Amino acid sequence: MMLMDCEDFEGTIREITRVLKPVGKLFASVCHPCFHASGGIGRQDKGIDKKVVVSNYYHPTEWEAPLSEGSVNVIWRHRTMEEYIKTFIKCGLTITDLNEPVPTEEQAAISVNIAWMQKIPIFLIWELRK
Repeated sequence: MMLMDCEDFEGTIREITRVLKPVGKLFASVCHPCFHASGGIGRQDKGIDKKVVVSNYYHPTEWEAPLSEGSVNVIWRHRTMEEYIKTFIKCGLTITDLNEPVPTEEQAAISVNIAWMQKIPIFLIWELRK
């Protein structure tokens, strides 16, 4: 489940917690909130040397923009790490693991875009327990 796509984040987590069996686990991912920029991840330059522009991290927001160039608009949401963690705790979940996946050298050889993802975390993958 991609948690940043939830309109009612706390309500979603409350419902997941309700239906989880005791000591049940939830695996969820989010686009890494540290690299939010209103309108998407801001980038400067191209290829392996492009840089990420971080702006307004502390201001959760929602906006509409294409998923990729030329595609239909989707709704994007930004939440802070604090909001994720406090909501998990408030709803009775415990964080048991957290990963920021890094592409392997083999994966990076596929394209410059994948190689670039070895520089900054793009996703967070949460393991949570009831």
